Amino acid sequence: MKNMSLQILFIIATTILQSHASVEELSAELNGTGKITGKINLPRKIVIESIKSGQYDKGAKILSDYTVKTFKMPSRVLLSQKIKILAVFADGATCIKQLAPKNSSRPITIRDDVLKWLFNSNQRMRLLAETLSNDDNMQEVIHIIETLYDTDPSGRDAFFNLIMAIAVVWDQPRPRIHHQIGPYMLQYQPELHKRYKFFKNLYMSNIGKSLYRELDIQSLCFVVDTPVPISELEWARDNVKGSRSNWNKKYSQIVYDHKRLDRGIYIWPHGKYSLANIEKLGGICVDQAYYAAITARAHGIPALYFSGPGRRGGHAWFSYKKGKNNWALDCGRYLYDKYATGNSINPQTNRKMTDHDVDYTCDHSLRSNVYQTANCYARIANILMDHGEYAAARSCTKEARRLSKKYELPWDIEIETWLREGNKNKAIITLEAKAKAFSKYPDISTAARKKEAKLLTELGRTIESEKVLRRQAKRVMQDRDDLGREIVANSIKNAIETGDVRKARKDMENLLTEQKEEGSKIFPLIQVYLNLTKKTGQPHEAAKFMRRYTRELIRTYGETANNKQIIYAILLQAYENDNDERGATKVKKDIARIK
Repeated sequence: MKNMSLQILFIIATTILQSHASVEELSAELNGTGKITGKINLPRKIVIESIKSGQYDKGAKILSDYTVKTFKMPSRVLLSQKIKILAVFADGATCIKQLAPKNSSRPITIRDDVLKWLFNSNQRMRLLAETLSNDDNMQEVIHIIETLYDTDPSGRDAFFNLIMAIAVVWDQPRPRIHHQIGPYMLQYQPELHKRYKFFKNLYMSNIGKSLYRELDIQSLCFVVDTPVPISELEWARDNVKGSRSNWNKKYSQIVYDHKRLDRGIYIWPHGKYSLANIEKLGGICVDQAYYAAITARAHGIPALYFSGPGRRGGHAWFSYKKGKNNWALDCGRYLYDKYATGNSINPQTNRKMTDHDVDYTCDHSLRSNVYQTANCYARIANILMDHGEYAAARSCTKEARRLSKKYELPWDIEIETWLREGNKNKAIITLEAKAKAFSKYPDISTAARKKEAKLLTELGRTIESEKVLRRQAKRVMQDRDDLGREIVANSIKNAIETGDVRKARKDMENLLTEQKEEGSKIFPLIQVYLNLTKKTGQPHEAAKFMRRYTRELIRTYGETANNKQIIYAILLQAYENDNDERGATKVKKDIARIK
């Protein structure tokens, strides 16, 4: 009887194994007769079999070719339904490409049970296509997913988003939140199964301050990026109280250590850098922002640490997801200092991101049902572009743009199709339209204007190129002086490349004059100016400008000893660049007289 049971099990197992269709058989089924609606689940099967058999290129090509062929064919299916179905095929092709080994000598391995779990629905495949990126260490991502899959058999389906967030964040070593911790940073181990359990239990209890169902994978990335011992998260969970809507108060609850600032002690001096010590001993802005951001994450609230240059020097603040659809971006940010941009680290890519990136991501229009349809068109357009079907790709991007004007990807795909066709004039027209459509987001509009100017220059239309940059600098300078400086710097670079070094110098002088009331933010510009004029043989003109400019700076900021010391040092460098010994000697005497 026992042997009979074993035989039956063997037969069943063999039948199951033999019932798995190969990539070739699935391709034949896909391209055979039948309605497109009946083939909606084939992409997932092709993805699974392509990865299992190592036929990445073949599987991606099958799905891409079918997407292109079917998009161009007339169909009895409603266009809206056809687009949603073809987006699934595009997702499948995208997933195969992302999971394909970048190094043929080190193929990516995925356990069969995990592979089937990852692709058990079209919805999950879409999430994978949208989440995985070229910046991910893909084998480590898979290893983390497998570990957490085994950690929580009963809860892994419900907490798929949390597993994915941990995988794409912790696939690379976590950088420090800031660099003023000094030698007292707490050492920790990733222990990802424990971190997963911490956050899962948090969201399942009444302790968490955010509802798990309101957080997508991207939002959860801003929660799980916790480069601290798990004991720190537990301490914050148990000892830091408050509501999500008022978490901004955590910043000012850390008493500011003015004496430490006055002594110029910017590195933490009080032993181990723990949340408890910061709460007990106080700190400066970096410690306030660190405390607020980490304690927010320990309560399941997405949060980011930001820093940036202001009129009185560098500063740090934090941002957090205050409600279901909005972020509080300026917690601890001082209005007077005019911090044009806050810089942080994208937890998935470890690349720089700004507070303006967060602002764009929070736009409500990017979460609407209409956006989801636009997103389908964009995913298909990407496949069409890669197949050289540029006109067809543009038909998709135009529809995506019509549906969701503030969705950037369709614009970028459309611009790229024109460039691949060699039609720079059409690309310029599209960039012009993009800059106008994204005028609310200066980073995006400025990037479009810079690319537009570059293409105009390549076409020999240098006067038009200069006008584009000048107009954009004027638009953004008041609120985004960092972008204004960037645009002018780009213009200066173009002037140098064309040999017009005098224009480059004059542009820099105009920028310094416009920015003279921006405090410490102007000093890096002054250094660039002095280096530029020395390198281009204009130190004498620079010395004349600096004599006048430094007098204006002293009138603007006052004749304190510290101000004079800094400003006279600038003038001294200008004289030394010009080999003006007489002027340099006089400034040195002025510096010596400062008390």
